[in-house]
Amino acid sequence: MDKQAKETKYTYLTTIACPLCENELLVKRFRQVRMRVLRRDPDHHVWYANDLHPVRYFVTVCCWCGYAAGNNRFSDLPAAEKARLKGRTGGLQVTEAVNVERDDPELVAQCFGHAIRLGLIAKVPASVLGSLYLRTAWFCREEGDQAQELDFLRLAYQSYERAYQEEDLPIGPMTRLGLIYLLGELARQIREFEKSSRWFNMAVRLKEDLIAEPALAKLVHEQYQQMRDDYKKYQEENH
Repeated sequence: MDKQAKETKYTYLTTIACPLCENELLVKRFRQVRMRVLRRDPDHHVWYANDLHPVRYFVTVCCWCGYAAGNNRFSDLPAAEKARLKGRTGGLQVTEAVNVERDDPELVAQCFGHAIRLGLIAKVPASVLGSLYLRTAWFCREEGDQAQELDFLRLAYQSYERAYQEEDLPIGPMTRLGLIYLLGELARQIREFEKSSRWFNMAVRLKEDLIAEPALAKLVHEQYQQMRDDYKKYQEENH
């Protein structure tokens, strides 16, 4: 594959090593500083101008051994997970271009599904599964598949709820306030309004956290009000 021919104003190609089989992979990465944001959704999904869809490339797949994971931890494969995956990473037939060309929505869906399956086999932390489920939901959103989006938002909520119970905070870049806000927002989106209310109530009581993260604090207050409006409308429609 001609590496230079595939590079653009917004993307570039680089090579990384698969942590399972150690073969080199050619992968596409995005030049975030050059990308123009159209809007941001409350659950942190970003819509970009110029028909750019980086979420399609969130999962990296090894075309040699079949290992797959999100870009945020593809190269970081703990020994215990590596042992669980041994001999169990097959099932997805792809070419060397799998991490460079993701124009086919079916291929994107297969990559997400494969990474989720391997995550379950490897027994990755709940937050890792939550990240995969959430980005799968974002992909479904971009494709206009609302039913599938909702299914994956539910799975993301369940995984992040388990992460809150089981994992130490912060989780990578996600702070305590960040996780509590996300749980409240995801619960709102899946119409679990009582759960959403509990999370948002928890968030607004974290005074020091809100001061430390003013942009997130603004989201907390905006989406807390949105949840109350949605809940009121839901009650009116169902009574």
